[in-house]
Amino acid sequence: MNRYESSHPEPNHIIRLAGPWKFSILTGNPSKDVETTVQLPAQIAEPLPPDTQSVILRRRFGCPTNLSNERVLLCIEGLFDSSKVSVNGREIPSKQLFSVRHHWNAADLTAQLEPNNLLEIEFQSFHVGQSLLTSARIELYATADEPISE
Repeated sequence: MNRYESSHPEPNHIIRLAGPWKFSILTGNPSKDVETTVQLPAQIAEPLPPDTQSVILRRRFGCPTNLSNERVLLCIEGLFDSSKVSVNGREIPSKQLFSVRHHWNAADLTAQLEPNNLLEIEFQSFHVGQSLLTSARIELYATADEPISE
């Protein structure tokens, strides 16, 4: 059990990132790339072009206001091991993602937030009918200044 689970079982505030999300299919050829808008939960409903290299979900969000001593966690449900998560162009290494609840992964974003933020989740392994992402949200916790981690 990590410090998050033992000392802060419930967040003070939750910001749900249900949608809209931009859904991009990247083929390696920008003229063949496809972009659309989806809501969560997102899944691949149709066959992808045979030259698809990856799919990316993107969502912009603002920095929570009036933060004083809160920690800000990004919580993602349904994330696969082969997924890459980035905030503002900086990848969150998988070793910094920790399990917070059954099927949820989290990362402490407190030091990375800007007034406007871009969350990107890239999938390089996928198939038709696969659920890409079930849910994503920002959780705020009143806590000490040190980062929350395992």
